[in-house]
Amino acid sequence: FSAFLSLSFPVGIYKKTYHQLLDFWQFPHETLLLGYGDCEDTSILLGSLARARGMDYWVVVGAVYYDTELLGYHAWVHLNIEGSWYLIESTLDESPESWPKLDSATPKQVEYKGLTYEPLILFNHEEVNQVGEFQISEKKIKWDKRKLRKLKEEW
Repeated sequence: FSAFLSLSFPVGIYKKTYHQLLDFWQFPHETLLLGYGDCEDTSILLGSLARARGMDYWVVVGAVYYDTELLGYHAWVHLNIEGSWYLIESTLDESPESWPKLDSATPKQVEYKGLTYEPLILFNHEEVNQVGEFQISEKKIKWDKRKLRKLKEEW
């Protein structure tokens, strides 16, 4: 498959042009082939790996807040590991010492290390559920690099 892709549509061109112009959700094999993806892509990949291992999971798309300030929309995974549910960030460079343990299988608002994760849509290989509403605003979300650096250090 990769030989075919490189002959008919070079990955380098794909990475540099189409992926930067459009934000679409990649299939898990595309994320593996390209070697990168954003939060939805890596969460979908993690969900598919969990399914392959027979684990229960939800890919969650929602809003992330720092205090009461909306940082932006994001995707993460709620994963059942040996009978306990955890919130798993698929985009971190390093995993924290422990993932936040959840008190139920149903994704709901989670507060962890100064962040609030608010689920809006969740899905797995069988179901799709909307549990909240996206807030559409004309205000552009600006990522404060100092806050992000501080959050990364706290993780």
